[in-house]
Amino acid sequence: MNLSAAAAAVYRCATQKVSRDRSIPNSRVNYTGLKSSTGRALAMMLPSISQEVRDWMQLGTAVVAVVAFIHTFYRAHKDRAHLRARSVIWGSRDDPDDPSLSLEVEVINAGRRPVILKAIGGAYEDGERMETSLGNQVVLNENETFSERVGPNDDLRNTFLEHAMTHSKAADIWFVDTLGRRWRIKNARRHIKLFLKSREEDEAAPVPAIEARAK
Repeated sequence: MNLSAAAAAVYRCATQKVSRDRSIPNSRVNYTGLKSSTGRALAMMLPSISQEVRDWMQLGTAVVAVVAFIHTFYRAHKDRAHLRARSVIWGSRDDPDDPSLSLEVEVINAGRRPVILKAIGGAYEDGERMETSLGNQVVLNENETFSERVGPNDDLRNTFLEHAMTHSKAADIWFVDTLGRRWRIKNARRHIKLFLKSREEDEAAPVPAIEARAK
C-alpha cells in the first residue's frame, strides 16, 4: 500500500512537471510578442525623439555661444581704456556779490586700464589747433580723477583757452593722452562760450568810483 501511494505521488509530480513544461513555451511566445510590439512602437517613436533632442541640443549650443559672446564683450569693454570728461561752470551771473564765473574741466578714468594724460587740446576761433601741456604727465588709474580750472582773474594767455601764437580764443577743447587719443569734454563748447562772454562783460564794465579814486 505504501508502494502504491509512493507510485501515485511520483505520477502526480511527473504530470505537474509536464504541465509546467508545456505552459513555458506559450508564456515565452506571449512575452516575445509583447516585447516585439513594444519594440516596434519605440522604433517608430525614436526618430521624433531624436529630432527633438537634436533641436534642444542646438538651442542649448546657441544659448551658450550667445552667453560666451556677451561675457567676452563685457570683459573687453571693461578692460579697455575709458575716460569720461566734462566741463563745469562755477558761480552765477545773478549773484550780486560776485557775478564772476570760473570754468573747470574734469576727467575720470571709468575703465580698468590706466591712462596717462599729457595735454589739453583745443580748436580755436581762427581755425588753428594747439595742445596745452599739463606740465607733468597725469596718470589716471581706475576711478581716479583730474581737473583743471580757469578763474575769472586768470590770464587767458597762460591757459588752454587762448592760442599761444595767434591769441585766438578757444571754441572747443579735449584731453589728449600719451597715445595721441582725444577724449571729448562734455558741454565744453557751450561752457567756453559762456565763460568767455562773462569775461568780456567784466572787462567792459565801468570801474566803480571808489576804485577809480583809489587808483
